[in-house]
Amino acid sequence: MQAKVFALVLLVAVSIAVHAQSNPYKETRVPDGSKWQYQITNTGTIPIVAFHVALQCPPTNGHKGTTYDHGEDALYTYSYDKPILPNTTRAFTFPESVSACPGGVSAVIFADGINMGDTDAIASLYEGREGVYLALTAARKLIDTVAQGAANPNEIANELDAQKQAVSGDLTISVSRRIGEIYIFGGAAHLLRTQDDLFVPSDLTPQHQPRIEDLMQNAGMTHQQAHATIISRKFGEWIAALEGNTQPR
Repeated sequence: MQAKVFALVLLVAVSIAVHAQSNPYKETRVPDGSKWQYQITNTGTIPIVAFHVALQCPPTNGHKGTTYDHGEDALYTYSYDKPILPNTTRAFTFPESVSACPGGVSAVIFADGINMGDTDAIASLYEGREGVYLALTAARKLIDTVAQGAANPNEIANELDAQKQAVSGDLTISVSRRIGEIYIFGGAAHLLRTQDDLFVPSDLTPQHQPRIEDLMQNAGMTHQQAHATIISRKFGEWIAALEGNTQPR
């Protein structure tokens, strides 16, 4: 046990050293017609999986100050946001009105778990992940009842909406975690009602989940059972990706 603990500590120490010895990212603002582009270039050797940008414009001429926020997290969305690979650039547009405002990248999380930036901003990213993780776990249990033929999709969608509503009014948890849970409960309810598929990274690999038609033909499932089975398995993949990545290291 002591050897394993030492190995883990050594791994973390080496990872920190790698980040500390290099400039891990570069941020620039570039005019783009009537808007501006904010560009983040990964100049390190480890993919950036999450970041947050905050621009704070001070009050001027009696007008209130303006805050502009933009965040991305490949584990939070799992299929929409993509990591910033080494030697690549992520760009997004932002209003010209905040182009000269102070601020910039407030938090970054790398693929190895090392993070940099403002403590509160980093905590917010992880709290969002925690909300997604908790809601995925709870939603998956409900979806499994559809897969087993013990409930119909609309019943479970209504239950998921009820959980979404309950979380929305729960002021005992952080805003970021609350938003993460709302995001998943609402999304899961939508998937059940529409019978839409959920895209996950494994869909682009030979190890993708089976198709609905395959489960209907080979496992004797109804369309609704097969759909719920696949969504549950994909939620399982998402949960596995979040394991160990919902708290700062």
